[in-house]
Amino acid sequence: LNFVEIHGRHSGKNLAHTDMETVRYYGLQKKIIAVTSDNAANNGTMMCELQTLMTEEGVYGFQASDARLRCLAHTIHLSAMKVCAL
Repeated sequence: LNFVEIHGRHSGKNLAHTDMETVRYYGLQKKIIAVTSDNAANNGTMMCELQTLMTEEGVYGFQASDARLRCLAHTIHLSAMKVCAL
C-alpha cells in the first residue's frame, strides 16, 4: 500500500505505528483482513501492537493471531536453504 521511511528502530511496536499511519491515511481500519510478513520475531510483536491500535480505533474483529500471514515465498526460501545446507 505504501513505502515509507521507518524512523528509529525496526521494533514491532514502531512497525505497527508506521503501518497504522498508512491504514488511517487510506481509511482502511475496517477493511484489513490480514498482514503478510516474514518470520522475524518483531513481526509477531507488530501484529499484537496493531491489534491494540485497531481496538483503539473501534475495530474489534482484528485478531493478531488470525491476521498474520507468513510469506509463502520466504518460507519456501528458508526451507530450500536448509535442504541445500545438508
